[in-house]
This record gives sequence, structure tokens and C-alpha cells, in this order.
Amino acid sequence: MSRFNLSALAVRERAITLFLIVAILLSGTYAFLRLGRAEDPSFTIKALTVTAVWPGATAREMQDMVAEPLEKRMQELRWYDRVETFTRPGVAVMMVTLSDKTPASAVAEDFYQARKKLGDEAPKLPAGVRGPFVNDEYSDVIFAVYALEAHGMPPRELARESSPSTRSRLMACPRESSRAMPRRCGSAFFTYRA
Repeated sequence: MSRFNLSALAVRERAITLFLIVAILLSGTYAFLRLGRAEDPSFTIKALTVTAVWPGATAREMQDMVAEPLEKRMQELRWYDRVETFTRPGVAVMMVTLSDKTPASAVAEDFYQARKKLGDEAPKLPAGVRGPFVNDEYSDVIFAVYALEAHGMPPRELARESSPSTRSRLMACPRESSRAMPRRCGSAFFTYRA
């Protein structure tokens, strides 16, 4: 009983082997050339926040008379996925999330429709309600990467010794320039590269 031998087959069928090698090389080159190269790739955040304020109202009144009618209007959106509502006395905050399948080109239109629907619902809310206020401006997302270095201390020990307060100290430091510039923050010097 002979077993299947891939190496023997590749040597015996040289034309097919060569064709497969060339096809794999070409498809790999094509895929590599089509890789994204953006330093900060764009992405669409498919969520918006709706806030309504009614001074003097209880949390139950905010839920029943303010949040529920607004939630029902948000459910009419084409790409609606879910809404998470938090009510406290005098305040209702809703996080409306669109479906993950929402095309990036359709997000702005759905946000516009949400504003219109909330604007239509606003006059029907009880007297004294302020809002609803819509916040969909999450596009200015930035991040910072910091590297810590201590002369004479190995990176593993530095990672072990750094505490949660180190992050707090770094976040409190001024970031005024986009170029690398040493800054004094507390009792240490840090170099920021943005």
C-alpha cells in the first residue's frame, strides 16, 4: 500500500508545480501592493449621543415622558441597531448605535434623519424639557504613544516598576507641539512625538 507523496507529485508534474508557484507569487504581490498604508486610517463611528434635560423631573418621569418617545423615534432609523438609555433625576442620556453593516456612506444620512426625527419629537415633550441635544462628532479621535526609558534599567524591570500613576502623570503633561520636543513635567523630562 503506497501512501500519497506530495513531493513526488510536485517533481513529476513540473508544469503544474511551476504554475502554482507563479500564481501564488503573483497573488501575493498583488495583495501586498493593495495593502492600506494610511498612518491614521479613517474609520466611521456609528454611534451618536442624545441628551435631554428636564430640571425637577424624577428619573421615572424622564424615562416615561422623555426617553421612551425619543427611543421610539430612533427605532425608525433605517440602520438602527440599539439604544442604551441612562436616566437620572432631570437628565436622560441615550447612546444610539447603528448596525455594524451600515455602509460608511449611509452614516451621515442616518444621523441627519435622527436629528430630524428628534426635532419633530421635541415639541411633543413636556414643557420645560431642554433638548434633545445630539452629539455625533466623534470623528476627531486622536491617540498618543509614549515610550518610557530609564538609563541603567532594563525594559522588563521598568514595565514592572511603572505604576498606574505614571499614566496619570503623562496625561497631565502639556502637549503643545506636534514635533518632538523635550518637556518638563513634574520631576521628569519627557519627549513627545506626535
